[in-house]
Amino acid sequence: MLKSLVFGVVAAVACVGVASADPVVQVVDGERAIPVRYADLNLSSDEDARAMLSRLRYAAYTVCDPNQIERQAPEYRRQERACRNAALENALLRLDAREVTEMHQRR
Repeated sequence: MLKSLVFGVVAAVACVGVASADPVVQVVDGERAIPVRYADLNLSSDEDARAMLSRLRYAAYTVCDPNQIERQAPEYRRQERACRNAALENALLRLDAREVTEMHQRR
């Protein structure tokens, strides 16, 4: 029940993002998704690319909340890192902004 409610809210939020003119990229893990808006950023500038990467990392952290992942220590830490890495990589592919991707690869 809770999962379907969360999924419905996520779907509604995603639709709002699509309906607005603001550019948005979804950071996704399974049924959870977080829209990251970037209309206020110029992704070709280093400062704004860094800000976007920070937003994407935070969204990946949030979508892969360790409270949502089975805690089978020490395995859950690996699951959490794998989830965050996959969510971030997927979002970078969807964003398709060379400067942001290159900044991520340098770290």
